[in-house]
Amino acid sequence: MKRPFNRFAMAQARKAAGMSQSQLAKLVHRNRVSISDIERGKFVPSYDLICDIAEKLGVQVSQLLKLQSDRLEDLPIPENEKRLLAAFRGMSQTTQGIVLGFLISLSATDSADFDEAARRIRAASQ
Repeated sequence: MKRPFNRFAMAQARKAAGMSQSQLAKLVHRNRVSISDIERGKFVPSYDLICDIAEKLGVQVSQLLKLQSDRLEDLPIPENEKRLLAAFRGMSQTTQGIVLGFLISLSATDSADFDEAARRIRAASQ
């Protein structure tokens, strides 16, 4: 399935942020040619890269996708991810921070070292 990426919105958001292709590339750990290829439609970025680009440009992911809203039913993602996102959106900001910290800790390690993950979460939430 082709990702519904809006390359024109990315270029527009990058320029509005006063950022060069090289600057954006450095922020998302890519090279300038990769950003140029994305903006010219030669390469469609992964969802992870789209999310990273949106964050660095300070825009909503939906702005970089060919979507009209952030409604869950409009997002082109699997149902289990929609359920996870719906649950996450229903949490308080504090709980979201704890959950996010936990998920980042788990994804940063090859083994599920829950003690280390819990230590990182406690440290991040203080």
